[in-house]
Amino acid sequence: MPRTTPFLLALIVGLLPGCAAQIDIPPGYVKLRQPGYYDSKAVSARGSVIAIKTRPNENATANLAFWSQAVEHQKVDLDGLRLAGREPLKSARGLDGVLFNFELGEGQGKVTYLVALYVTPRQIYTVEIGGPADAISQDMEQLRPAILSLR
Repeated sequence: MPRTTPFLLALIVGLLPGCAAQIDIPPGYVKLRQPGYYDSKAVSARGSVIAIKTRPNENATANLAFWSQAVEHQKVDLDGLRLAGREPLKSARGLDGVLFNFELGEGQGKVTYLVALYVTPRQIYTVEIGGPADAISQDMEQLRPAILSLR
């Protein structure tokens, strides 16, 4: 086998559609060219950030209920955030999910951190949105369709 074959195969697999989660970036947000750790990242002028990440689901029996408990435990029990809300979701591609609304701080320093979690037997998708609570609240009408647009 030529030395370039494994490299080309990895490149082709990496370019296949559906390998990384995508959402429709809402108005008022600008997509960053270098998202770092995330598949995609966008920012608003008011300091809010949207980050999308795809991770492998290492065990097909680790379903949405399992990963929901894990996210809630991490954010509340370990990171010290307050759980302000939790609601079921369904993505544009039909995936069931959960939207967590976490908060930290009070008054003008209050921060909102939203985590939309979608799980399949092979993948875990997250749409994370964080920023000043007032900015997130004002943007929710545009953020909700973006969260649901996961594909």
